[in-house]
Amino acid sequence: MTTGTLEKTFEFNLQGVELGAVTSIDVPAQSLTARLVPGDPIRLEVRVEMAPEVAAEARADALAALLYRQLLLTFGHSIDHASSPRAVQRGVTVPAATRSPSVIASSATVKVTAAIVATATVVLAPATIGAVARDVALRIVAAQPPTSAQLYTAIDMYVAGLETNNRVVRFLIFYSAVGLASLFRSHKAGQADVDALLISANPSVATSPSPRGHGSETLYTKLRNDFVHSEERGCNPALAIIELERHIGSFQADVATVFRSL
Repeated sequence: MTTGTLEKTFEFNLQGVELGAVTSIDVPAQSLTARLVPGDPIRLEVRVEMAPEVAAEARADALAALLYRQLLLTFGHSIDHASSPRAVQRGVTVPAATRSPSVIASSATVKVTAAIVATATVVLAPATIGAVARDVALRIVAAQPPTSAQLYTAIDMYVAGLETNNRVVRFLIFYSAVGLASLFRSHKAGQADVDALLISANPSVATSPSPRGHGSETLYTKLRNDFVHSEERGCNPALAIIELERHIGSFQADVATVFRSL
């Protein structure tokens, strides 16, 4: 088994936000260091020293995935569109023999134009990015609690929502993600429980009486049901789509707040 130093570079996109400075990540327990470099795309340069090649590769990949997820959780309210990390360069140096870094074959990087919301780019303060980096350095060496499987699946759904350009699909994925988060938090995932989480994130979210006569429902639940149950509610599906698209920005902001609080 080859033991050496792995250097691997990833690229990913976070449309709508911009890193304010280069940020370093240091994980001594894994002999790992990394640099997060601003740009479009963003670059993550990872170095794992004197480790078996397979283990070093796994550590680099895990760091890229975790950092990407934490950035989306922290700044999801400002992200128009995201694309997950992909490896663009990889090299291994072994004692007494050095191999030149090999470039992984890939297509040219294409700038993605967000189809969700056309907003001004938010520049993220170095101190804020640094806090995320420190959090990732701690999380990368901690095992994922098996009791949190529902939460991590909900987070995966939240990430998938940010990666789609279709506004209606994003809305529906987010709604399901909040339902699963509610199941993790209170062991209940009914519409009232989803609404409770959304109201905890934004107490001013609009509510209206439920057509079924069972209390009230948030604007987001109403919009979701008007689309999914348009025939039962006597709604126009085309109009329901327009309303989902019109409110995806505020819904995304509130969902991001929900996930930051879990």
